[in-house]
Amino acid sequence: MPSKCLISDSWLSWAQETADKFHILRYVLYPSQPRVLAPLFYVPVLQAQGRLPLNVSPTPDDVEACDEELLVRIPNMPPLRNLDCHSLLLKTARIKSLQDAFIRAWMNVHKAAGVLINSFYELDTLPVDALRNPALNPSKVDILTVGPLHSSATLVYPPSEATEGRNVVSQEEKQCLQWLNSRSASSVLYISFGTAFLPSPAQVHELALGLEASQQSFLWILRPPAGILCPLEEFDVSTILPEGFLSRIQKRGLIIVNWAPQKLILSHPSTGAFFTHCGWNSTLESICMGVPTVAFPQLADQRANCNLLVNQLKMGVELHRRADELIKRGEVERVARLMLTGKEGIQMRSRAKQWSTAAVKAVEKGGSSDRSLESFVMKMKQLSSKNLRTFKLPTKS
Repeated sequence: MPSKCLISDSWLSWAQETADKFHILRYVLYPSQPRVLAPLFYVPVLQAQGRLPLNVSPTPDDVEACDEELLVRIPNMPPLRNLDCHSLLLKTARIKSLQDAFIRAWMNVHKAAGVLINSFYELDTLPVDALRNPALNPSKVDILTVGPLHSSATLVYPPSEATEGRNVVSQEEKQCLQWLNSRSASSVLYISFGTAFLPSPAQVHELALGLEASQQSFLWILRPPAGILCPLEEFDVSTILPEGFLSRIQKRGLIIVNWAPQKLILSHPSTGAFFTHCGWNSTLESICMGVPTVAFPQLADQRANCNLLVNQLKMGVELHRRADELIKRGEVERVARLMLTGKEGIQMRSRAKQWSTAAVKAVEKGGSSDRSLESFVMKMKQLSSKNLRTFKLPTKS
């Protein structure tokens, strides 16, 4: 059968050359949100203006107060702070070769036939409309929101039913489920920073003391912090926590080393808030499960994801940092209480549930993401095979 389309990650700029060579279409699979995608689409203009990499300096939260060189003005969108763009567009990017490859990949995106975005239209309508406008997209690259790209089982059931009657397949799942079942509704703060960000031992210490002082229940996924190198099976979590911490919090807290079933935890009715680094997978999972967030962004698209959760969707709060980027124990205590017992936390939980409902509708039959995916499939079916060459992968000898 002749190949009609090559779907590749946005990083793989060589995939465009392959698609062109075999006269087939290339669609880019973009795993993050449209508000991050918009400035990436604008990369050729920024490059032509000599603005890349973008200047970064301490900027106010209010965009109107920023100096002009610290703003990106994208057609049909409000001004965007440089700091809220992908971190690999900024002068603070640590690996120059990685930054060069990233920018080179996005210089090529206008040659693609389309972009499949792991998000849904209702979540961030403005940047999607801007991306579809010829002012930003002169090549008329097809922009399709096809997310959330999660298992339908994690979307079609309300969180209160998601963990009933399921098969527990690991010791971590069994431990988490038993512990969560013993907690009251919306009473647990779930803490996880993904696989790429490792907090320093000093930050771990402050987090622990803040959680203890809050007197709130928590489930903490704790990996060996930055600077500690040892085999995982030999890692003793007590060595990086305050003395006596584990014994003092044993009735209120559960610490899991390295890995835990995040979707199970977020879908459980006892989970009341998610303390997260704001990676897009975690961000989208919190939206789909209707769980408000404590935002602790670090790099890549995480600041933009934080902005979406806190300022656009109003279902999260961002931690206040010191000049040295350390989050102190008092701030951790404050947000834990606010999210689990405060009026603001209740309001955020309500808004998060509304966005969860919107996510379910988007992937249902006739929803915005379902229609986008259907249009993509129909376009592939309508392509005339006589105008396409067969692309065969080499066989193993």
